[in-house]
Amino acid sequence: MVTPAYILRRLLPIIAIFAIGVSIIPAQEEESAETTQYREDYERYQKIIAGTDNVKKAEQLILFLKERPNSKMNQYVQDNYLLLLDNMLKTKNYVALSALSKRFIEVRPRIGETYYFLGVVLRNEIKRPEAMEAFAMCAAIKNKLSTRARTDLEALYKLQNNGSVKGLEDFIKKAEANIGK
Repeated sequence: MVTPAYILRRLLPIIAIFAIGVSIIPAQEEESAETTQYREDYERYQKIIAGTDNVKKAEQLILFLKERPNSKMNQYVQDNYLLLLDNMLKTKNYVALSALSKRFIEVRPRIGETYYFLGVVLRNEIKRPEAMEAFAMCAAIKNKLSTRARTDLEALYKLQNNGSVKGLEDFIKKAEANIGK
């Protein structure tokens, strides 16, 4: 016959192991505010780049940068934005490229690549002085398009100055002085 004492003796080691195991498992820590913000920013970024409309994605990325200027995701957001601008350049979507380049310059005036994209648009609109200024800004802010911007600037400068590049360095230095203004 099975008595309650017998059942208790048989279950006592199992209960003890379970009790010890439960006390060893640490309490789940709450997520820090910084970790929560990073996770939320990451999820928002992933949702934005999953979209199919490049113009809408670019607008949402600008909004992200405005709303979250100190996010740890900003480098990814910025890089993705520049890829979108490059895609618009390749597809010759100059209307969107112009507007989005100008908007990005307002938010991030020290990102040189954006000035290159704007310079291409302005050159295609036959706005040489403005294109030259944009290319000079790109050349002044060291980035991966600086060399290309300098080449394009030099070509426009020569057109405007009878084939001479005299004064080009001063023109670039003037742009350097205007960075971020």
